[in-house]
Amino acid sequence: MYTHIVREIIQKEFDNLKQENANESGKPSRMGMQISFRLSTFYSVKLKTEFDEAQFSAIASDYYPKLEILLHGDYNYIGVYTRCYDIHGRSVSKANAQWEVWAYHDICWRDGLDKVLQVYEPHITCLDDLFHQKWYKILELDEETISTLKIVRKARYS
Repeated sequence: MYTHIVREIIQKEFDNLKQENANESGKPSRMGMQISFRLSTFYSVKLKTEFDEAQFSAIASDYYPKLEILLHGDYNYIGVYTRCYDIHGRSVSKANAQWEVWAYHDICWRDGLDKVLQVYEPHITCLDDLFHQKWYKILELDEETISTLKIVRKARYS
């Protein structure tokens, strides 16, 4: 039930940002919107397989997996991408976190966002950026990231 409400909020905010950052030059947009969620510690397969129950309980308070959702649209199409990685204390393990595309379409990207939220809903504990100025980040994507997103898209849709 809540996934629909969250999707509507994200969608409206992204639509507003896209309109504010409209690119008149005809070049693809580099703007991305990133929303980060903390996931339940029980979500991580790595954590559950490497530690027994006692060890798990001891480190769980200092550990959590993180889900990043990235909305990025070059020209008319919007892509919905996700990646998950582990946070343990102050160390971040993004090295093996690969972007996955859930949707790339001018209208149906909203369905992709809905699907992401439905799949992860049982594991989401809170917004990761809850105590920052905004609950999302606006990113200026670099060429390497844009190239990676294109490769991920082509692998799925070609």
